[in-house]
Amino acid sequence: MIMTISPEKGGQSPEAMAFRESLEMMLSGDPDGLFNLANDLQEAKKSALIEAAYELAIENRVQEAFLNYGNYLSDRSQKVAARAMWERAFKAGDERAAVLIAQQLAEDGDLNSAEIWYAKATNIHESALLHSRLKTNLGKHEEALAILQENSESNAEAAVELALHHRGLFPDGGIELLERHHAKGHLEVDIPLASLYERSGRIEEAIALLEESARTGEPNAPLNLGILLQQSGREAEGIRWIKRAAKAGDKEAKRALKSF
Repeated sequence: MIMTISPEKGGQSPEAMAFRESLEMMLSGDPDGLFNLANDLQEAKKSALIEAAYELAIENRVQEAFLNYGNYLSDRSQKVAARAMWERAFKAGDERAAVLIAQQLAEDGDLNSAEIWYAKATNIHESALLHSRLKTNLGKHEEALAILQENSESNAEAAVELALHHRGLFPDGGIELLERHHAKGHLEVDIPLASLYERSGRIEEAIALLEESARTGEPNAPLNLGILLQQSGREAEGIRWIKRAAKAGDKEAKRALKSF
């Protein structure tokens, strides 16, 4: 358990210990804990209070506490302590922690250890693509491809990676694969699918798809639609969509407007 160390003695700081006692009083139903808590909040550092609360949550078997405490420690650049919490989260059955450990290891350059942890997160959506890319970086191209193929029907990100970078595996260049994901409502395939339509000369289908995607909330669709419309000779309509994207906060769209 990670604790704030006071200069007088080991363990939590006096402020954190007082805050913890107040929380325990509240949990036991003692209303005086509220009064004490108000005083504690005025005197203690925020970080000490957060750590004390997480530790108490862990002791009370709150399922998300390990993972979120690890995230908090990671945000404070306490990498070793964060990993310890994530490992405890994984032991408690949370595979999301394995992805976080793998990402940390990869950032530190320990790709082989990261590979082991990604393999433990097979039920986490984003793990497939990250695991495949790591395999590629390790030169294990066949294994990287196998991960994408295994997950391509259930995982839209894996499907996009497979369709865009391994088009030769598909008679239609991966279009039908992405169409199946689009039919399931996976908006993240829409722009790549529109790009495949465009490459195949199916411009009107690309435009129709981007229009649908823009109206259903895909944030990058308006700019892509505007650019494609311009390239197709529909200048005024394209500019309207680019202006819409800029109004929504798209920085690329704002830069594009300045060039007109």
